[in-house]
Amino acid sequence: RVPQYESVIGLYDIGAAPLSHPSRTTVRLPRRQMGTVAMEQLLAQLQGETQSERILLPHKVIPRQSVRRR
Repeated sequence: RVPQYESVIGLYDIGAAPLSHPSRTTVRLPRRQMGTVAMEQLLAQLQGETQSERILLPHKVIPRQSVRRR
């Protein structure tokens, strides 16, 4: 059924993604940077600062066989 009828996409591009059948398309995210930003935001909130900006971190789609190509 995958990818003919359904597409599957995972997060974090774990090492097992290319080993599954069909190999899983993933989104590579900067986990360490996500943790750093989250802690900075939390500390700022605890100090009474308001955070209204969106933070966009770099990411990359790693296409494999679990999505149908058009």
